[in-house]
Amino acid sequence: MLTTPSRVTADIRRLCRRIGNVEPPEFVRVASRSDSEMNDCFMDVRNQVEDFGGKVQHGWTIWTWTGIFAEGEFHAVWRSPQGELIDVSHKKNGEPAIMFAADHKRIFRERRVPNIRFAISGDPRVKQLFDLHDRYQKLVGVLMKDLPFGS
Repeated sequence: MLTTPSRVTADIRRLCRRIGNVEPPEFVRVASRSDSEMNDCFMDVRNQVEDFGGKVQHGWTIWTWTGIFAEGEFHAVWRSPQGELIDVSHKKNGEPAIMFAADHKRIFRERRVPNIRFAISGDPRVKQLFDLHDRYQKLVGVLMKDLPFGS
């Protein structure tokens, strides 16, 4: 259901305004590390920097469920020594590129950062979906409060 958007739309720009303090979204190619593990972008980028130099770039991967909602997921990509942004993390759907909005204010502090959503559809079930997801995340946070989470 959630996928990388094919272009920057007005709804995606609204989502980025809701996130705040981010650069305009851009497409970043995916070149996963062979040792990449699902949902561990912060470690993947840390390993990439140790192996090849460059630095971490925090920001938000932008996902959409076409016609339903857009979502920002806190994420890290690698900024190569030449300045190119590359997503070195494994993607479960095999995306060749992601939409990414760099964030120069927030950094990963060994704790999960909640996703930020923007409803595209006016269907009230979308708000119910958001509410259920938020309740689920709070429950997970209570159960796992002492464990770090990646993106």
